[in-house]
Amino acid sequence: MSLHALRAFRALLVGVLVGGLAPSLRAEISSEGREFWLCFQRNHEESGNEVLTLMLFLTSRWEALVRVTIPGLGFDTLLQLPARTVVPLAIPPAAELRSSDQVEVRAVHIQADTPVAVYALNRRRQSTDTYMALPLTALGTEYRAVCYPRLSAAFVPQIAIVGTADSTEVILSPPEPFVQRAKELGTRVNEEFLSPRRIVLNRGEVYQVWGPSSGEPADLTGLHIRASRPVAVFSGHVCAYVPLTVPACNHLVEQLPPVQSWGRHYYVGKLRWRSRYVVRVVAHYPNTQVFINDRPILRLGAGEFWEQTFTENVQITADKPILLAQFSEGYQNGDSVGDPMMLLLTPSQQFLPSYRFATPVQGEWRHFLNLVVPLSAVSSLRFDGAPIRANFEPVGKSSYAIAQIEIPYGSHVVEADEPFGLYAYGFGYGADSYDAYGNPVGQAFRAVEQQQDVLPPIAEISQQRDRVEVVMRDDRPLDRGLSEVRILRSENLQGRLPLITPGMLRAEASFAPVNPKSSGYAVLALTDVAGNRSVVTLCYTYDLREESFLFVLCDGEYPECVPAVRLWFAGGYLQLANVHHRAAVPRAGNLPPMDGVFRDATGWAGIGGVLAGIRLSPDWGLAARVSLELYGGTLAAPDTVLRRVRQSDGSVTNFQEERLLTLKAPYLGVGISALWFGLGRLYLQGELVLHVRLGSAITLQRRILQPPGYVYSQTQTPEFEESVGTFSGLRAFYGSAALGAGLSYPLTTSWSFLVEAFYRLGLSDLVTVGRWRLNQLGMRLGVLYRWWR
Repeated sequence: MSLHALRAFRALLVGVLVGGLAPSLRAEISSEGREFWLCFQRNHEESGNEVLTLMLFLTSRWEALVRVTIPGLGFDTLLQLPARTVVPLAIPPAAELRSSDQVEVRAVHIQADTPVAVYALNRRRQSTDTYMALPLTALGTEYRAVCYPRLSAAFVPQIAIVGTADSTEVILSPPEPFVQRAKELGTRVNEEFLSPRRIVLNRGEVYQVWGPSSGEPADLTGLHIRASRPVAVFSGHVCAYVPLTVPACNHLVEQLPPVQSWGRHYYVGKLRWRSRYVVRVVAHYPNTQVFINDRPILRLGAGEFWEQTFTENVQITADKPILLAQFSEGYQNGDSVGDPMMLLLTPSQQFLPSYRFATPVQGEWRHFLNLVVPLSAVSSLRFDGAPIRANFEPVGKSSYAIAQIEIPYGSHVVEADEPFGLYAYGFGYGADSYDAYGNPVGQAFRAVEQQQDVLPPIAEISQQRDRVEVVMRDDRPLDRGLSEVRILRSENLQGRLPLITPGMLRAEASFAPVNPKSSGYAVLALTDVAGNRSVVTLCYTYDLREESFLFVLCDGEYPECVPAVRLWFAGGYLQLANVHHRAAVPRAGNLPPMDGVFRDATGWAGIGGVLAGIRLSPDWGLAARVSLELYGGTLAAPDTVLRRVRQSDGSVTNFQEERLLTLKAPYLGVGISALWFGLGRLYLQGELVLHVRLGSAITLQRRILQPPGYVYSQTQTPEFEESVGTFSGLRAFYGSAALGAGLSYPLTTSWSFLVEAFYRLGLSDLVTVGRWRLNQLGMRLGVLYRWWR
């Protein structure tokens, strides 16, 4: 079979595969596809003998049969792509576009039997850049150019347009701001760039236009490209300084997404190894409001652009779709690394959950990735199947974070549980100094303006010491931003609302209580640009769990937005008290005959008990206690009648004895307390207790008071226990009242440490005859278990 016949057979095979399998493989439009039309724009050529390297990198999740042709050069090759592998393909240098304002047959046509991703490299020594190719399904009919200003007569901005169907009419129109700026800035205006151009392209034809070599305009950014049928558009620069005052130059190129796939939310990350970067924002719609980290910056007209240098990660958003390009700066900006490169940023509306790509150049290069990831998906990130270890920095108060990681040369896969943004770039060093490349790795191509924003704004709070910040958000991928925030009604909360610029993704309102000791609320209505409305209620209320006033945010219009929660608690404690016996107890019950009366005494009381209670409100609670108590202290009853005794030397002296009574019977206390929590974790309590006698055991002793040193006879001990072991004169119960203060200190959510101090006053007597009351000053130590219902 001849070579011509073999090529014809291969062409037929690919055609059958592409046509036959297309319906079954149809899926959401992304940067992967089965047909591409590409081109390679003019690159810097310093001495005329630098080697030009043009490369394609192709990859697929499945095995793929791919045909690559350049009809104008007779180039035709068939590739077999293994699944999950990146395959490089060298393209003849003759494919480089060498003319301006002319139609050439230099387009590269790619066909595959299953979706593939394609990346392109355009490289000369010290002048390199890459771009992500867009499949035919992602192309559109309306574009805006992103370039950079002219550096010299040879180093100019450039745009290339590839026709994908015969008889495609293309109109290149400068926007009005473009024309006005050129006339204001230029001493010599190139009129041919300030009026529309009309060309007709057939399938596979390429039209490239360079910016003027002198005069104005010096930049083609914002140029409007409209076509009667889908076209592929490429934009950039032969070799640019970025910014214009910083050497050295580098080739810039990206394939442009159509206006219909632009987005409103962008997250821009710092570039590894570089101290700063440049961003260009291009508007398509008139009166486009641009925000930087939720601050309104400026409004752009149709075709206008804005350029700014940044040193940190930023969020750039707009109320209408915009296009963003990020540039690294030249080698001599102070970093002494790499050179300019251009990469187009992907709006969050077009993020994907998985990417497969390859680093495009080998040698003395360092390759990096910028990852823009939802905070909720950071832990799920995988690089070549392994978790990613990186320092993710949140972007302002958004729900996204950005990290830069260095990667080795080769093909890689990055995946996560949620859609995220991914950009690949690299900087040369050593022999490859003064060089750089960069490109997005992939994206979806949803028609953003055709997707409705149906989700209402949301709110969350950040509590400060004595106030709260309410963060209002309308920043999900399809959200169009806030429109209005209003306070419907409030009580005891004073708020300061932000000034809302329609399209702002986030805003903060500050609230503080007028009276910090009283509850309050504020009902807020949030409306977004799409007309979606939500109502939330901010409550200032006492939280029994935290035992403090705090702010709570609830959905809906509920002044009582915190459910009624009651705190229950139970625990045990040990008790120690100094007890004062206020007594005047004569002979009573079964006490032996005596002359005196038992009087006051002091001692120590102890053991402990259990308690349980409930917090009825932030300020009040009830508790019940059951305790077991033993009372120390010895009551003395001296004889009131003196007797005369003869001493051993024959002298006669006064003789006096006393009896000593110690209460041994335990008492069971059953009490109820009212607790006031107006001091926070400290509380005051009042208590009534009924003490029930559990026995009548006593110790009764006697001893000689005088004469001093007098002792009993040998048949008696100096002190001896009377035969009475119980006291029948004790009452069955007595009552007391107590005042105290306590502290409940949380150890965990459910457990807390208890400290109480109290003074207890006896309300009734322990005895049936006489007076015997107990007063106590003591302390309790214990633990509590808490739960809520």
